[in-house]
Amino acid sequence: MPSAFLMVVGLLLGRWSNGVLSHGWWFGLSGAALGVAWMLRDRQRGVLVWSALVLLLLGMGLVTRQLRLLEPAPALAIPHADGIGAICEGIVAEHPQRFATGARTLVRLERCRTGDRMAPVSARVLISAENFSDEIVQGMRVRFRGRLRPPAQYWNAGTETVGLRRASEGIIATGHLASSDWMRTVEDTAGPVLQTLRTWRARIDATYVAIAAGDARIAHLLQAMILGDGAVLESEVWEQFRRIGVIHLLVVSGLHVGAVAMVVFWAVAWGVRQWPMIVRRYPAWQLAAPAAILAAWSFAWMTGMRVPALRAAILVTTGFGAIWWKERADFASAITLALLIVLIQQPLALWLPSFQLTFAAVIAIVVAAHYFPPRSQRTLWRWVHGLLVASSAATLGVLPIVAYHFHDISLMGVVTNLLCIPWVSLILIPLGLLCALLALVWPAGAVTLFGAPLRVIVDGFFAVVDWCDHWSGAWQWGWTPLAPELVAWYAALTGLLLLAVAVRHRGAGWRWRYFAPPLGALVIALLACGLALGTRSTFPGTSGRLRVTVLDVGQGSSTVIEFPNGAVYVVDGGGIPESRFDMGRWVVAPALHALHLTRVDRLILSHFHPDHYAGLAYLAERFGPARWETNGSAGDGTDTLWPMFAARVAARGLAATPIDRTRPAWQEGDVHLAVLHPPPLAEATAMDENNRSVVLFLTYGDVRMLIPGDIEAAAEAMLVASPSLPAVDFLVAPHHGSNTSSTAAWVDRVRPRYLAISCGRQNRYRFPRDVVLQRYAAVGTTIYRTDLHGAITAESDGKTLEVHPWREHP
Repeated sequence: MPSAFLMVVGLLLGRWSNGVLSHGWWFGLSGAALGVAWMLRDRQRGVLVWSALVLLLLGMGLVTRQLRLLEPAPALAIPHADGIGAICEGIVAEHPQRFATGARTLVRLERCRTGDRMAPVSARVLISAENFSDEIVQGMRVRFRGRLRPPAQYWNAGTETVGLRRASEGIIATGHLASSDWMRTVEDTAGPVLQTLRTWRARIDATYVAIAAGDARIAHLLQAMILGDGAVLESEVWEQFRRIGVIHLLVVSGLHVGAVAMVVFWAVAWGVRQWPMIVRRYPAWQLAAPAAILAAWSFAWMTGMRVPALRAAILVTTGFGAIWWKERADFASAITLALLIVLIQQPLALWLPSFQLTFAAVIAIVVAAHYFPPRSQRTLWRWVHGLLVASSAATLGVLPIVAYHFHDISLMGVVTNLLCIPWVSLILIPLGLLCALLALVWPAGAVTLFGAPLRVIVDGFFAVVDWCDHWSGAWQWGWTPLAPELVAWYAALTGLLLLAVAVRHRGAGWRWRYFAPPLGALVIALLACGLALGTRSTFPGTSGRLRVTVLDVGQGSSTVIEFPNGAVYVVDGGGIPESRFDMGRWVVAPALHALHLTRVDRLILSHFHPDHYAGLAYLAERFGPARWETNGSAGDGTDTLWPMFAARVAARGLAATPIDRTRPAWQEGDVHLAVLHPPPLAEATAMDENNRSVVLFLTYGDVRMLIPGDIEAAAEAMLVASPSLPAVDFLVAPHHGSNTSSTAAWVDRVRPRYLAISCGRQNRYRFPRDVVLQRYAAVGTTIYRTDLHGAITAESDGKTLEVHPWREHP
C-alpha cells in the first residue's frame, strides 16, 4: 500500500509540475535513483528511501508524458484536404460499440496517404459514424476517409476530466465519417484466439437478441451486464440507475468477473472429481484455480479490459493464485498491485470518476469486511451481514466522489443495493452466464432453455429498479464538495471506524488510551468540516464583485455572469451542430457547479444557432431559471437538434421572451444592463441570424463590458453608427474571431482593453483569423483565447478590472 500511495503522490506532483521538466527528464531521474538504490542494496534504509524516490519520479514521468496529448499543439500530423479528410489504414483495436445515436470504434493507425503514397503512422484514433457494417470487427484491417482532430478537451474548472479519458487511453485523435461507406475492410488480421473470441461474442449477442423477443430493453441490459457493452443502453437507463445508486451494475466489474471465475472454478473442479486417478494426485480445487484465472482474463479482455474489469481480473488472479500455491490471499497486496498496474498503464486515469469510484468502493468494502466480520456462524446471517456491510461501506466510501463529479448524492444506494445486488449476483448474472456458455455450443438450446426465465428475471429486476426510483427523489441532495470537505469526509470515516473498533473490542482489555486516537481523529474531522463549511460560506455571490466567465465550450459560446447581488445569468450554452453530445450537461453545468452555483436566474440566447443554444436545455431542466430570453427568432427547420431542444425547454414550462434594443435598460443590483441590438423583428427581416444576435452591454461603476454574440459586419456598422456604443474594457469577440466580424471601424470604436475569443481547438473555420488578431493588437488589446487559455474570467469591483485565464498558454 505505501508503494501505491507514493505512485499516486508522484502522479499528482507530475501534473502539478507539468512544464517544469519534460517526461524524459523524469524517467532519467527515476533511472538514476534506481541505480543508487541498487548500489545501496546492502543497506535496507537506503534502498527503501531511493525506491520511494523511484516511484515518485516514475509517477511524475508517466503523467507528464500523457499530458502532452492534452496540449493545444497539433496531436497528429496528417495532411487533410479541406472537406475530404485523410485516407488512412489501421486495425480495429476493440469491439465496435453500436448504440442508439451512432457507433464508434478504436482504430490503431498504421499508415495514411501523403501525396501518391501511404506513409507510416503510429496512433490510436477513435472513429465514429452513424453505423458500421457488420464486417467491421475487432482485428480487421480497415481503410477509411475522414477528418482527424485532437480529442475534445474543455479547460474549465470542473470539466478538465472530459478530455482526460481519451488521453488516458492513448487516443490522440478522433474522427467522424460522413457515411458508413467511408470505412471498408481490407483484410482480417485476427489470429485464431481472437477469431474464436469474436465468434463467441457474436453468438452470445445473437442469443440475447433472440431471447429478448423484440424487447430492446432486455437485450441491452443483458449485453451491458454480461458483455460490458453499456453503450447500447439509453441515457435514461443510466440516469435511473445513477439516481438509485446502482450504476455499478451496468458495467463489467468485480461482481461480473468474479462470477465468471467462480462458475468456471466449480465447473472444472466438478469435472476433475469425476477422474479419481487425477484427484488422488492433485486436489480438484487446485487444478481448477488456473482455469478460473484464465476465464477471468478472457472475460475481461472480451468485454474491453476497462478499469473495473482489469482490477477484478488482478484480484481474481491473486485469490486463485493463492489457492494454487496453497497460500492465504492478501487482498491488500492484490488491491495495491491492481492500482499500480492500472496507473502505470493509464496514469491519467487517476483523475477519472470510473477509476476513483472503482478503487474507493473496493477499498471501503475490504476495510469494512476486515473490521466488522460476522459473529454468527449461520450461513444466512453471514450472507446478510456481509451484504449489508458491503453495501453500506461502498455507499459511504464513494459518496463524496459521486457528489464531486455528478453534483448530487443519494443514500438510496444503501437500500437499493440490498435489493438489487442479490437479484443480480445470485440470479441474473449466473443465469445469464450459463445461457452464454450454452450459446457457445448450442444457441438454439440456450434460447429455448433460458429465454422465458431470463425475460421474467429482467422484467422483475426493472420493476424493482422502477420502484426504487419512485422513492429516490426524497433521498437525493445536491452537493458539490470542496477539497477540504473531501478530506474531512474521509477523516471522519477513519475516526468513526477507529472508534467503532475500539467499542467493539472494549471487552478485550482495552483501556482509555485506545479511545484517544479515534476521538482525536473525530475532533480533527469536525474541525476540518467547520473549516470547509466556513470556506464555503464565502463562495455564494461574488462579495461585491461582478464576475464574467467566458467558458471553454469548443467551437461555440457560453458566458456566465455573476452579479454582486448574487444573481446569475447565462448567455448562450454552447453546443455541437448535428451532435447528440450534451454540452450543457457535461461542460457548462460542471463549470457552474465548480463556481458553486446551483441556480441560474436568467438564460439569454443571443441567436438560434446550435453552437449557442444546444447546451441551454440542460440548464433549463436542472438550474431552475425564472426567465428565458431570445432574439425573437425560431429554430431553422433544417436543424436536426432544434425540435429536441425546443421540447426539452417547453417541458420545463419556460416560454421565450423576445428582447431587442427597444427593451428598457434594467438594473441587477448596482450593475446597469442594456440591449444594444438587434432591432425589432419587423425591422430586421432582411438580416441573417448572426446579425440578429442579442448584444448585451453591462456597466458597473467605471467598468464596461460587451457580449455581442455572432454579429458580423452589417450589425457592427449599425452599432458603430449609433451613439450608444462606447469604448469598452472587456469584450467577447464577435463571431469567434471571424474575419466577417471585427471590422476596422468596429475595433477602432470599441477599443477593448481585454478581448476574450471563444473558439475550438484547431477548428475547421480557422478562427480566430490573423487579420482580426492584428486589428485588436494594433489598439493595444490584451487577447485571450479559450482554445489556448481555457475559461477566461473578468472580475471587477466597479473601479478596477482583473482578467484571469484558467490556464497559462504553454
